[in-house]
Amino acid sequence: MVTKKFNLGDCLVYTKTGKILLGKEPLVYHCNHYNLALQQTLITPSYLNMKPVLVEAAIEAAYSCISNLKTELGLSSPKEVFDLAKEVFRFLGFGIIDFSQANEEGGEVVVPVSHYGLALIKANKNQTFSEPQSFFDLG
Repeated sequence: MVTKKFNLGDCLVYTKTGKILLGKEPLVYHCNHYNLALQQTLITPSYLNMKPVLVEAAIEAAYSCISNLKTELGLSSPKEVFDLAKEVFRFLGFGIIDFSQANEEGGEVVVPVSHYGLALIKANKNQTFSEPQSFFDLG
């Protein structure tokens, strides 16, 4: 099946106040090292129970962005929406995401290359983790 190509640069909205929006969601440009430091600051004190907050925030932002872009671009098929989500993930610098084992009813989504995950592994001297750590990729 042919993957639909998107030029997400054409979908960026520059507001009068200096915000940049994609799918009506504000974009913040900073590096993976910043995200890593932010996440570690939030999850290190376990009593704050921030992991569910990070997961929910990622889901809400991604869902809103993809849903709004789907409407803006006039997409209708699940395949087109998966292609869009794949391109948004890449465009925002998260890496590569694979929806080949998923459909509109669910399935497994794999991130074979996570820019953020690579920074996380390097910062932690290649240690392994007992549970997923890349909360910024979860949306």
